[in-house]
Amino acid sequence: YPSEALALEAWEIFRAQHAAFVTGLSQNIQRADLGESGIWYRVRVGPFADNVAASAACENLIANGGSCFVAAP
Repeated sequence: YPSEALALEAWEIFRAQHAAFVTGLSQNIQRADLGESGIWYRVRVGPFADNVAASAACENLIANGGSCFVAAP
């Protein structure tokens, strides 16, 4: 997202739409310097026990109309 405020707003919308998915999880907004593309903010959700748990959660979210990808911690 182009601002931290928009990233936080996206998290709130996501949390409302996927309440069952985010139970026990928290958000982590990360600043990303993309060079010529500028500064962007990423919304990360976790923690997960391991990559297998994160992948399973991501597949479940996609099956329920969401979008995600698994990223390294």
